[in-house]
Amino acid sequence: MIRLPETKNTVNVFVSYSHKDEVHWDKLRTHLAPLKRQGLISLWWDHDILEGGELTPEIRKALRQSNVFVALVSPDYLASHYCFDIEYQYALRRRQRKTMHVVAAIIRPCEWKHTEMVRYRSLPKDGKSVTEWKNRDSAYEDIAAGLRRVVAAVVAEQASKPPLSRETDKRRQRPKSSGLGKPAGQVGAKPTSPRKGIAGAPTKTASKRSAATRTQRPNSKTA
Repeated sequence: MIRLPETKNTVNVFVSYSHKDEVHWDKLRTHLAPLKRQGLISLWWDHDILEGGELTPEIRKALRQSNVFVALVSPDYLASHYCFDIEYQYALRRRQRKTMHVVAAIIRPCEWKHTEMVRYRSLPKDGKSVTEWKNRDSAYEDIAAGLRRVVAAVVAEQASKPPLSRETDKRRQRPKSSGLGKPAGQVGAKPTSPRKGIAGAPTKTASKRSAATRTQRPNSKTA
C-alpha cells in the first residue's frame, strides 16, 4: 500500500482499479506527476487487494479521508466484486452525502454506460476509452486535466466553508474517542456541583453559618 505525503492544501485522491489494469494505472500516475509535485493531490491505491474480500480498516480509513474517488473502468473492473460492488458503492454513498467527488476514468471498452456510472462524471472526453485513442498519452493527459478541474472544485468548496464547518469535517474524520483512560468525572459534560442549588437560594452550609453568627452576636438593646 502506498500513500504519498500530504501538504497543507492537498486534496486526497483514492484510486480504485483491477490489478489486470495495473499497466494503465502506471501510465496515468506518470501523467499525474505535475499535480503531485505541486502539492495539489495525495494519491492512495492498493495493488494487493484480494478479490472477494471486504474493506479493511486501513482502506476504509483511506476512503473516509479522501476527497476524490477515481475508478479505472474496464471489463475487469465491472466484473470485480471488490472494485465495483464494495469500493465503488462505498464511494457513491459518500457522494450522495456530498462528501466526495466520484470520477470514472474509462480505460478499456466495456458496458459502463449500462451501470450507474453513466450518471456521473467520466473521463477522457466523451467517455471514449483510453485504448480507443490513437495517441494514448493524449487520453491520459485528458484524464489528468479533468482531475485537475475536479481538484480545483474541491479546493473552492473547502474555501467557501466557514471555519466552524471545516473544523467539524475534520472531527468527523477522526476516530471517535471511547473515553477510556480518563479520570472519573472527565468523560462527557462537567457535573454540576452539589452545593450549587437554584440561583439565588442559599446553600445549607451558608444557612448554618448565618444562624451561628446570629446566636453569637451581642444584644444591641440597652437595659
